[in-house]
Parts: sequence; structure tokens; C-alpha cells
Amino acid sequence: MTDSVIPSKLLTYMASGRTIIASVNAASETARRINDASCGVVVTPEDPRALVEGAMALHALGANADSMEDGAANMWRPISTKRPFYNNTIGFLKRSFKRRCRADGAEPAQRHW
Repeated sequence: MTDSVIPSKLLTYMASGRTIIASVNAASETARRINDASCGVVVTPEDPRALVEGAMALHALGANADSMEDGAANMWRPISTKRPFYNNTIGFLKRSFKRRCRADGAEPAQRHW
């Protein structure tokens, strides 16, 4: 049996515009969303070797992994631009993240904000 629900954290990960490594069933809704958005890799669940191989594959992509990050952000954008609640929430999270980075002495990557 495959998963027919999407964990809410997946949408948060996609909204962040970061590349995703998901250890889920390849036939699950989560895997389908990640593959449709081309925003990461799906690896076999409960398989540490598959997780390492997925991370190594992303590392090997280097700068080309940016296109996966764009895929995640683009998949989220149609939802977020239609609903003011989501826009406000994303704005709040971005501002909070920036404040946290400054407090830690780091500067967030300008590309994403």
C-alpha cells in the first residue's frame, strides 16, 4: 500500500526553495510531488545506504542542484500567490529566518530572500 497523504512538512520544505531528500515509498504521493516538481531525490525508506547514495548524487550535481531548488519554489508559488494567509506566513517565516541568521552572525543567502 502506498501513502495517499502529503505530510505538511513537505510543503514547508518546498516553500523554502531547498533541495529535498525524501526517504519514502517511490509510489507515494510525497514521491510523486517531489518528482513532479523536480525538486529533490526519493530514496528507499529504511535504507541507510540509499540515503547516503541520494545525498552523494545531489552533491555530485553541484551547482546544477540549484535547478532543483527552483523547482521546489516554483511548485509552491502557485499556491502561495493565491492565498493571502500563505503569503503572510511565508513573509513572517522569511523575516524570522533573517533575524535568526543575523543573531547567529550569519547572513541568509540573498538568492532565496
